[in-house]
Amino acid sequence: MSFGGSAATQGTTLIEAAIITPLLFMLTFALIDFASMMYVYLALENGVSLATRYAVTGNVETPPSGPPLSREDSIIYAMRQATPTLTINSADITFSSMAPGGAGFSGGVGGPNDIVKVTVNYDHYITDAAAPCPVLPEREDPFHSGFNDEERTAVPVMTHSGLILLMKRKTIHGQNGTSLIEFSLVLPLIIILLLGMMEVSFALLDQHIVTKLTREGSNLISRDTDLPTAANVLKGMSTRPVNFDDGTSKVIFSVIKNVSTTTATNYNQPVLYARYVMRQLHGFDVS
Repeated sequence: MSFGGSAATQGTTLIEAAIITPLLFMLTFALIDFASMMYVYLALENGVSLATRYAVTGNVETPPSGPPLSREDSIIYAMRQATPTLTINSADITFSSMAPGGAGFSGGVGGPNDIVKVTVNYDHYITDAAAPCPVLPEREDPFHSGFNDEERTAVPVMTHSGLILLMKRKTIHGQNGTSLIEFSLVLPLIIILLLGMMEVSFALLDQHIVTKLTREGSNLISRDTDLPTAANVLKGMSTRPVNFDDGTSKVIFSVIKNVSTTTATNYNQPVLYARYVMRQLHGFDVS
């Protein structure tokens, strides 16, 4: 009887493992895929940022072997140097530029000191579904059986220990019920953990986007770009969660300079030189 109880316990353990293991694998591979997606996103963002900074200079690149590249090819070359682990086709990279003081972007890389926007279309595949294959072979159809094949069915066996077997079955059913209760308690915790990690990840991504926009805006006004032009650039760069169309997002440009008038009482002291507030796409609120 002790061997039967041990076998039942082992069977219950295998059932629990068969239920929990796919969830753990799913969680593990989801984390790996999300980390890979974040790496690609940050690599593309870094490459585009370096490409735009290179475009502002107006320089052209000269490879170690070969003639100098065109301005557009030079910008693409600078981006590929910053993203060596990604394969980006030249057809997936587009350029638009805006002259200082302009009202909008137009196609092309522009000239030196122009504001250049680089757009990259990159497809990141989490799983490769090009050639799906079954993990297990297909089960044969019953009509494919041979002529002499015999179909075997279960044969009931009656023993003298029927009462003891009935008690064992009740014990096994009781253990299975306990396993289901344990699983019902653990499964919500796993789901909450997975959803919580996704929410935290998206919150960090939103913070990164907002920080990147403010950094680019500060970089523009530090190069003496007029504030309306800097605002138009941020409108062109904005993406989720920043949305200037519905009024849920707001950006404030503040320029602080030291007083240069020697006769002023606050000479060489920092003062608020200019301030510009942008709330919506269809209008500006200037203070």
